[in-house]
Amino acid sequence: MNTEQTIVRVLIADDHPLFRKGLAQVIEETSNLKIVAEAGNGREVLKVMETTPVDIAILDVNMPDMNGLQVAQQLLRRTPPVKVILLTMHTNERIFNEALDIGIKHYVLKDEATLGVQAAIKAVLAGTPYISSLLSGVLLGRTQRETEFKENTTGLKSLTSIEKSVLKFLAQSRTSKEIGAELGISHRTVGSHRTRISGKLGIKGTHGLLQFALENKSQILSLPK
Repeated sequence: MNTEQTIVRVLIADDHPLFRKGLAQVIEETSNLKIVAEAGNGREVLKVMETTPVDIAILDVNMPDMNGLQVAQQLLRRTPPVKVILLTMHTNERIFNEALDIGIKHYVLKDEATLGVQAAIKAVLAGTPYISSLLSGVLLGRTQRETEFKENTTGLKSLTSIEKSVLKFLAQSRTSKEIGAELGISHRTVGSHRTRISGKLGIKGTHGLLQFALENKSQILSLPK
Protein backbone atom coordinates (compact mmCIF):
# COMPACT_ATOMS: atom_id res chain seq x y z
CA MET A 1 0.00 0.00 0.00
CA ASN A 2 1.52 3.34 -1.07
CA THR A 3 0.41 5.62 1.76
CA GLU A 4 1.53 8.78 -0.13
CA GLN A 5 -1.00 8.18 -2.92
CA THR A 6 -3.66 5.93 -1.49
CA ILE A 7 -6.46 6.97 0.84
CA VAL A 8 -6.57 4.61 3.82
CA ARG A 9 -10.18 3.91 4.83
CA VAL A 10 -10.71 3.68 8.60
CA LEU A 11 -13.67 2.47 10.66
CA ILE A 12 -14.02 3.35 14.34
CA ALA A 13 -16.21 1.21 16.60
CA ASP A 14 -16.86 2.25 20.19
CA ASP A 15 -20.08 2.63 22.17
CA HIS A 16 -19.15 6.14 23.35
CA PRO A 17 -19.99 8.75 20.63
CA LEU A 18 -17.81 11.49 22.13
CA PHE A 19 -14.80 9.19 22.22
CA ARG A 20 -15.38 8.21 18.57
CA LYS A 21 -15.68 11.84 17.56
CA GLY A 22 -12.46 12.85 19.30
CA LEU A 23 -10.54 9.92 17.86
CA ALA A 24 -11.89 10.59 14.37
CA GLN A 25 -10.70 14.21 14.52
CA VAL A 26 -7.20 13.13 15.49
CA ILE A 27 -7.01 10.45 12.80
CA GLU A 28 -8.17 12.72 9.99
CA GLU A 29 -5.41 15.19 10.79
CA THR A 30 -3.30 12.85 8.66
CA SER A 31 -4.15 13.67 5.03
CA ASN A 32 -4.30 10.14 3.64
CA LEU A 33 -6.50 8.73 6.44
CA LYS A 34 -10.27 8.93 5.99
CA ILE A 35 -12.96 7.86 8.46
CA VAL A 36 -15.45 6.03 6.24
CA ALA A 37 -17.70 4.69 9.00
CA GLU A 38 -18.42 4.67 12.73
CA ALA A 39 -20.26 2.05 14.78
CA GLY A 40 -21.50 1.72 18.33
CA ASN A 41 -21.48 -2.07 18.60
CA GLY A 42 -20.09 -5.17 16.97
CA ARG A 43 -23.07 -6.04 14.79
CA GLU A 44 -23.11 -2.52 13.36
CA VAL A 45 -19.49 -3.05 12.28
CA LEU A 46 -20.35 -6.18 10.29
CA LYS A 47 -23.43 -4.53 8.77
CA VAL A 48 -21.46 -1.46 7.70
CA MET A 49 -18.78 -3.59 6.09
CA GLU A 50 -21.32 -5.29 3.84
CA THR A 51 -21.39 -2.10 1.76
CA THR A 52 -18.39 -0.01 2.87
CA PRO A 53 -14.80 -1.03 2.04
CA VAL A 54 -12.52 -0.65 5.07
CA ASP A 55 -8.73 -0.97 5.30
CA ILE A 56 -8.31 -0.53 9.07
CA ALA A 57 -10.90 -1.24 11.77
CA ILE A 58 -10.34 0.29 15.22
CA LEU A 59 -12.43 -1.76 17.64
CA ASP A 60 -13.20 -1.31 21.32
CA VAL A 61 -12.87 -4.66 23.10
CA ASN A 62 -15.88 -4.04 25.37
CA MET A 63 -18.54 -3.15 22.82
CA PRO A 64 -22.10 -4.44 23.36
CA ASP A 65 -23.84 -6.84 20.97
CA MET A 66 -20.66 -8.66 19.85
CA ASN A 67 -17.46 -7.47 21.47
CA GLY A 68 -14.30 -6.36 19.70
CA LEU A 69 -12.65 -9.77 19.88
CA GLN A 70 -15.64 -11.50 18.29
CA VAL A 71 -15.78 -8.95 15.49
CA ALA A 72 -12.01 -9.07 14.98
CA GLN A 73 -12.13 -12.83 14.44
CA GLN A 74 -14.53 -12.36 11.55
CA LEU A 75 -12.62 -9.46 10.01
CA LEU A 76 -9.32 -11.36 10.11
CA ARG A 77 -10.90 -14.24 8.19
CA ARG A 78 -11.91 -12.03 5.28
CA THR A 79 -10.10 -12.06 1.96
CA PRO A 80 -8.16 -9.87 2.09
CA PRO A 81 -8.25 -9.63 5.90
CA VAL A 82 -9.08 -6.25 7.44
CA LYS A 83 -6.29 -4.80 9.57
CA VAL A 84 -7.53 -4.56 13.16
CA ILE A 85 -6.46 -2.27 16.00
CA LEU A 86 -7.98 -3.24 19.34
CA LEU A 87 -8.70 -0.69 22.08
CA THR A 88 -9.22 -1.56 25.73
CA MET A 89 -9.51 0.18 29.08
CA HIS A 90 -7.77 -2.55 31.07
CA THR A 91 -4.45 -4.37 31.17
CA ASN A 92 -6.35 -7.65 31.37
CA GLU A 93 -3.92 -10.50 30.69
CA ARG A 94 -6.63 -12.97 29.67
CA ILE A 95 -8.12 -10.61 27.07
CA PHE A 96 -4.66 -9.64 25.84
CA ASN A 97 -3.68 -13.28 25.36
CA GLU A 98 -6.95 -14.05 23.61
CA ALA A 99 -6.36 -11.14 21.24
CA LEU A 100 -2.87 -12.34 20.34
CA ASP A 101 -4.15 -15.91 20.00
CA ILE A 102 -6.60 -14.94 17.26
CA GLY A 103 -3.95 -12.99 15.37
CA ILE A 104 -4.26 -9.40 16.63
CA LYS A 105 -0.98 -7.53 16.13
CA HIS A 106 -2.05 -4.01 17.16
CA TYR A 107 -3.30 -3.49 20.72
CA VAL A 108 -3.77 -0.08 22.34
CA LEU A 109 -4.79 0.95 25.85
CA LYS A 110 -7.31 3.78 26.01
CA ASP A 111 -5.10 5.55 28.54
CA GLU A 112 -2.89 6.42 25.58
CA ALA A 113 -5.57 6.27 22.90
CA THR A 114 -4.59 9.31 20.82
CA LEU A 115 -0.86 8.68 20.55
CA GLY A 116 -1.31 4.93 20.73
CA VAL A 117 -3.76 4.76 17.83
CA GLN A 118 -1.59 7.04 15.73
CA ALA A 119 1.41 4.80 16.41
CA ALA A 120 -0.64 1.67 15.73
CA ILE A 121 -1.87 3.00 12.38
CA LYS A 122 1.70 3.81 11.34
CA ALA A 123 2.67 0.27 12.34
CA VAL A 124 -0.20 -1.21 10.32
CA LEU A 125 0.90 0.70 7.22
CA ALA A 126 4.51 -0.31 7.78
CA GLY A 127 3.55 -3.97 8.25
CA THR A 128 4.88 -4.13 11.81
CA PRO A 129 3.12 -4.97 15.11
CA TYR A 130 2.30 -2.43 17.82
CA ILE A 131 1.57 -3.29 21.44
CA SER A 132 1.02 -0.56 24.04
CA SER A 133 4.16 -0.03 26.09
CA LEU A 134 1.98 -0.26 29.22
CA LEU A 135 1.53 -3.95 28.38
CA SER A 136 5.23 -4.71 28.09
CA GLY A 137 5.21 -6.67 31.36
CA VAL A 138 2.28 -8.82 30.24
CA LEU A 139 3.92 -9.42 26.86
CA LEU A 140 7.21 -10.37 28.50
CA GLY A 141 5.45 -12.87 30.75
CA ARG A 142 3.70 -14.41 27.75
CA THR A 143 6.98 -14.71 25.86
CA GLN A 144 8.71 -16.35 28.82
CA ARG A 145 5.91 -18.90 29.19
CA GLU A 146 6.11 -19.74 25.48
CA THR A 147 9.86 -20.30 25.76
CA GLU A 148 9.52 -22.47 28.86
CA PHE A 149 6.73 -24.48 27.26
CA LYS A 150 8.82 -25.26 24.18
CA GLU A 151 11.85 -26.17 26.28
CA ASN A 152 10.07 -28.26 28.89
CA THR A 153 7.44 -30.16 26.90
CA THR A 154 9.01 -33.50 25.99
CA GLY A 155 8.28 -34.68 22.45
CA LEU A 156 7.07 -31.32 21.14
CA LYS A 157 9.85 -31.08 18.54
CA SER A 158 8.95 -34.47 17.11
CA LEU A 159 5.43 -33.40 16.10
CA THR A 160 4.82 -33.25 12.36
CA SER A 161 3.29 -30.20 10.70
CA ILE A 162 -0.17 -31.79 10.52
CA GLU A 163 0.08 -32.95 14.15
CA LYS A 164 0.83 -29.38 15.20
CA SER A 165 -2.20 -28.21 13.22
CA VAL A 166 -4.42 -30.76 14.95
CA LEU A 167 -3.06 -29.71 18.35
CA LYS A 168 -3.73 -26.03 17.58
CA PHE A 169 -7.31 -26.78 16.56
CA LEU A 170 -7.81 -28.73 19.78
CA ALA A 171 -6.56 -25.71 21.72
CA GLN A 172 -9.37 -23.76 20.05
CA SER A 173 -11.94 -26.34 21.27
CA ARG A 174 -12.56 -27.73 17.78
CA THR A 175 -14.05 -31.23 17.45
CA SER A 176 -12.44 -34.02 15.41
CA LYS A 177 -15.10 -33.57 12.69
CA GLU A 178 -14.42 -29.83 12.52
CA ILE A 179 -10.66 -30.41 12.41
CA GLY A 180 -11.09 -32.99 9.65
CA ALA A 181 -13.13 -30.54 7.60
CA GLU A 182 -10.47 -27.85 8.00
CA LEU A 183 -7.60 -30.18 7.05
CA GLY A 184 -9.42 -32.17 4.38
CA ILE A 185 -9.14 -35.49 6.20
CA SER A 186 -11.61 -37.82 7.90
CA HIS A 187 -12.43 -37.52 11.59
CA ARG A 188 -11.00 -41.03 12.03
CA THR A 189 -7.67 -39.82 10.64
CA VAL A 190 -7.84 -36.92 13.08
CA GLY A 191 -8.33 -39.47 15.85
CA SER A 192 -5.20 -41.32 14.71
CA HIS A 193 -3.24 -38.07 14.79
CA ARG A 194 -4.54 -37.35 18.29
CA THR A 195 -3.35 -40.78 19.45
CA ARG A 196 0.12 -40.21 17.98
CA ILE A 197 0.34 -36.73 19.52
CA SER A 198 -0.57 -38.11 22.93
CA GLY A 199 2.09 -40.78 22.58
CA LYS A 200 4.80 -38.30 21.62
CA LEU A 201 3.90 -35.93 24.46
CA GLY A 202 3.46 -38.69 27.04
CA ILE A 203 -0.19 -37.81 27.67
CA LYS A 204 -2.58 -40.50 28.91
CA GLY A 205 -6.31 -40.71 29.41
CA THR A 206 -9.31 -40.25 27.10
CA HIS A 207 -9.49 -36.50 27.55
CA GLY A 208 -5.87 -35.89 28.53
CA LEU A 209 -4.79 -34.35 25.21
CA LEU A 210 -7.77 -31.98 25.08
CA GLN A 211 -7.15 -30.83 28.64
CA PHE A 212 -3.46 -30.28 27.86
CA ALA A 213 -4.33 -28.27 24.73
CA LEU A 214 -6.84 -26.04 26.52
CA GLU A 215 -4.54 -25.41 29.49
CA ASN A 216 -1.67 -24.40 27.19
CA LYS A 217 -3.69 -22.65 24.49
CA SER A 218 -1.55 -19.52 24.07
CA GLN A 219 1.71 -21.45 24.02
CA ILE A 220 0.39 -24.01 21.51
CA LEU A 221 -1.00 -21.39 19.14
CA SER A 222 2.42 -19.70 19.12
CA LEU A 223 4.14 -22.84 17.83
CA PRO A 224 5.68 -22.52 14.34
CA LYS A 225 4.11 -24.61 11.59
